[in-house]
Amino acid sequence: MIDIVDIETSGDTTDKRGIVRDKKDRPKIFTLCLFCDGDGRTASQKRAGKTVQCPACKGEGKKGKTYARTTTYIDVLDDKTSLSDWKLRMAIEGINRKPGLLEAWKELTDPLGADKGKAMGLVGAAMDAADSSLKAEVGTALHEISEDIDAGKDPGFIPDEFLKDIEAYKLCTADLEVIHIETFGVLDEFGIAGTFDRLVRVKGELARELGVPDGTLLIADLKTGGIEYGLGKIAMQLAAYSRMKQYDPVTFVRSELTDLGEVSQDLALIIHMPSGEGRCELVPVNIDKGWTGLAKCRDLREWRNYWNRKGSKGIGIRTITL
Repeated sequence: MIDIVDIETSGDTTDKRGIVRDKKDRPKIFTLCLFCDGDGRTASQKRAGKTVQCPACKGEGKKGKTYARTTTYIDVLDDKTSLSDWKLRMAIEGINRKPGLLEAWKELTDPLGADKGKAMGLVGAAMDAADSSLKAEVGTALHEISEDIDAGKDPGFIPDEFLKDIEAYKLCTADLEVIHIETFGVLDEFGIAGTFDRLVRVKGELARELGVPDGTLLIADLKTGGIEYGLGKIAMQLAAYSRMKQYDPVTFVRSELTDLGEVSQDLALIIHMPSGEGRCELVPVNIDKGWTGLAKCRDLREWRNYWNRKGSKGIGIRTITL
């Protein structure tokens, strides 16, 4: 059953898919108000034949909840040690490239306290100086080119440094029939939402290599960076996508991912195209194990929420001050 609550609407934006998002970029997912069937009006109890504003939805005809982004939801089980180490190295590299950042740091009176905001600004500047976002920008470009190719569109000009990557992508995915591209879905059971890269049908030799029947439907995700440290997180992410429903932001209707058959909830694919390496590989992922991990995420988030909202709040029963 969907947990329906009132949500704050100030500061909302709407993305290109029509999904309402709050100031933290979290999706707001709606359903028609069950009390008035989405009409916003209910029969008056005092005046026969008259209607009044629905008290449950205040005339809106809908109720909603702020959902967690899929990647954020599963972060609670993610080991960020390698990521933290990388950020430290990049920050120091940035200072090495722009020594003036160190001088600016020295001018801060209290970088760990009152000047924390300025200090974090300098850390961000150091990361930028080390080109920490460059790979992400390249990855975004490769995603866009691959989307055009899979949609049967002309991707236009492809920079020379991407040509081998894209050619490898085409050859590697030749046995994949793309059903959906960049599709938004919701998993009401967990209160999470997200956009998966591809829903594909596996054909021919690839189906035999994977040990699945020809025509099996799989969730597939394109990764352009390293995957060696994040397979568990990716498995949880793809497990969630495989069980989602498509969500219509206009009618709020949930529908199956496809009417072509059941999407596998045991197996998914990573399409790994590391930028600049001129290669692409298909990596099968056990999303049955991923689903187990997703359930653990829910348990851990509930445990954290208890201490953040309902716990003792650290209030003592006896205080002595001398």
